[in-house]
Amino acid sequence: MSVLAAHLGDWVLPVLAEPAAYGAGPLWLALYGYAAYIYINFAGVSDIAIGLGAAFGVAVPENFARPYLQLDIQSFWRSWHITLTRWLQAYIFMPISKRLMRTRLRRHPKLVASVGYLVTFAFCGVWHGDTAGLLLWGLYHGLGLCIYAVLPVSLKVLPHSRPSPLRRLVWWTITFHFVTLGWLLFACPLPTALRALARLVGFG
Repeated sequence: MSVLAAHLGDWVLPVLAEPAAYGAGPLWLALYGYAAYIYINFAGVSDIAIGLGAAFGVAVPENFARPYLQLDIQSFWRSWHITLTRWLQAYIFMPISKRLMRTRLRRHPKLVASVGYLVTFAFCGVWHGDTAGLLLWGLYHGLGLCIYAVLPVSLKVLPHSRPSPLRRLVWWTITFHFVTLGWLLFACPLPTALRALARLVGFG
């Protein structure tokens, strides 16, 4: 897996680094390739840790659980980098939410959740690096979680609702592309990410 990730990186990273040199088609392909690259890279390291742990009789928890097959952004984060997500939930999101629920904001639980998401994922972005792009990447995911949290239940794809194949496809497409577009902020300096985004949607 590491070899595959290295080959993918050699192809996609130069394209994303110089978006002005490419059209929308190659940039979309490179972005999809980066989504595969970062998953294979991270999941490969996790698999090595799990294998080494098993060799020494230590149970290392699974860290990725088909994240790109999830139908909403909450499920994505329950499936991506699971150990980090659980740490963020336990030590940032929950303490903030509990503190806010002891204020007048307790009458607005969705607002409390939204504040918790934004602060938690701002920290998540900065945890990955002290750049404006990574901070915005964290806030981007925090905002996505806020929007999903306030959606009416009737619009969501819930496990017990048995959604139609078309409804599942629509939600998967939205979730996958939301996550994939966010990788621009993770992979590139902010000015480069913004230029790439403009070209991906037909501007610039």
